[in-house]
Amino acid sequence: MQPTREASLNREPSVSQFWNNNRKLLEEVWAIWEMENKDNLLIPDASLLDPKLREAIYEAWENPEKENAVADLWEEIIPGVYVAQFFDVERLAEFCKYLEDAVNSKIPKRAPYGIQLNRYGMMLDERSEGHLAAPSFQAFYNDMMNRYMRPIILYDLAISEANKNESGKYFDNDKDGFSYTPLNAYDEVKISELLEITNRII
Repeated sequence: MQPTREASLNREPSVSQFWNNNRKLLEEVWAIWEMENKDNLLIPDASLLDPKLREAIYEAWENPEKENAVADLWEEIIPGVYVAQFFDVERLAEFCKYLEDAVNSKIPKRAPYGIQLNRYGMMLDERSEGHLAAPSFQAFYNDMMNRYMRPIILYDLAISEANKNESGKYFDNDKDGFSYTPLNAYDEVKISELLEITNRII
């Protein structure tokens, strides 16, 4: 049985146990759902994204000197906060219908922070418990993150005036800020040990 809202809010151990114990099963169920509804289900892909953004990103990948065309699509509405047209407005209804279909599938899925923050709140990343594991959606999501979102984030980190004094540091996602590289990262003995362990695993 899917964890209750109260159990999720209280971060009870049984919540993580449910999602982890049933991860493979849920992934298989999402694949079956997608296959059984293939005639009526949208296959999400990059065409859902804004044409200008798609073109600018494509050109930037081909020629990094054209990266400014990506930056020009973003408007700073207040200091440090930017907006841009990410999805194609003419395709939004189709994408919303796809998300509605996913919600109505009755397949258990985990809402952000364990609660239903909005009508369609659900985890998307495959590293998250109870994520939307439909194969075509995951292919779309990973392509969107790798080809669009991460380059945009890295571009801002690289050229932002606010980061000009952060040379020699790395961006720590867990702290949402810059940190110095741990000294162990330069320890040749530990590096060799890590490589040895990695090679044994793979």
